[in-house]
Parts: sequence; structure tokens; C-alpha cells
Amino acid sequence: MSFISGPKIPKSGAPDYKAIWQQYKGEFDNINKRTEGGIADIRARFAATGASPDLLDAEANRLRETGRLDIAALRQSTTYAALEEGFAIATGRAGNPYSDALAGVEDFGVKQRQRDPTPEEKAQFHSTDSNAQEPRYYDQYRLKEPPKTLEEYFQQYYPTAPSSAAETPEEKVRRAATGYGGGDSGGTTPNPLLPSFKNPNDVWS
Repeated sequence: MSFISGPKIPKSGAPDYKAIWQQYKGEFDNINKRTEGGIADIRARFAATGASPDLLDAEANRLRETGRLDIAALRQSTTYAALEEGFAIATGRAGNPYSDALAGVEDFGVKQRQRDPTPEEKAQFHSTDSNAQEPRYYDQYRLKEPPKTLEEYFQQYYPTAPSSAAETPEEKVRRAATGYGGGDSGGTTPNPLLPSFKNPNDVWS
């Protein structure tokens, strides 16, 4: 028995890339906000206690490294994989399996514009046929330069609303669960390997 494979039927519709991008961008911004907030909190606490600059730099670098690891993990997620697929489709590096086109896909396509030949091109054209016509000459062009990175593409064609300064209850829970939820100030939980101070006048022991 043999099977005849018919044409591939496209999927019903593309994923909601705006929602996917908004989810990814929100998590990405939360990581950066958490990292920068933690460093600012450490600077304030260490400045109040006269801590060594080397100790301050070490603790700040620890938070930055944690932030880099969180971003690396985010870029291994299925959310980011969906964005990579969308960007590959838009740029033409992958076929579109969906029934609808992605936003901005036409900006990545190269078009052709007919032009007159240059004198050098005219001089290179020789023919013994009296009816022969000069070949046509074309230049490739784009209507505008498309975005070069995944982030630029989705921010341009699937823009997200600016994140609110107010922290939602869910964000507070997430921040606390990551170990950066020390107190109402929104700062970091002190490193258990470092001395803690109840007031700025405490002295290093």
C-alpha cells in the first residue's frame, strides 16, 4: 500500500506574538529591576555603615551575576523559543507554517528596481544580431532598513506598554521567592555571610 502526500496545510493562525513578547519583556525587565534595586539597596546600606568598597563591589557583582544567570535561563524558556521562531519566519530564515503573515515581514524582503545601464555596462554589450536589445539592469533595495535583532523586531512591530512603577502582588511574591525581598524597602535580603547592622552607627567587629 502506498500513501500519497498532499500539500502541507498551514496551521490555523500564528501565535499571539504580542502577548508572548509582553510576557518575555516583563520577565526580562523584572530581572533587571530586581538586580538594580538590589545593588542600590546594598550601596545605601554599605554607605551608611562605612563598608569597604571592595566588599560593596563583591556583593554588587554577585547580584549582577545572579541577574545574568536569570536572563540566561529566561532565554532557554519556551517563551523565548517562540519568539526565535517568529523572528526567523519574519526574516525569511524559516518558512511560515501559519495561515497569516507576521507583522513587518515585507520589510525584510529585497525588491528590485530597474535602472538604466552605466556607460561601462553599455560598452560590455556586444551582439551581431541587429534585433538584439540591451539587457535590463536592476538594483536590489529595501523600503527601509529592517531591525537586526530579535528584541528590536518585536519592540518595533509588537510594542509593549511601558511597565508600571507600582509593583503588583504577584511581583512582590516573585521577588520574595527569589531571595531579594528584604523588607518593605524593596531591597535585597542581606547576605548571610556578611555582618548585619540594626542602625548606621554600628561598628564593624
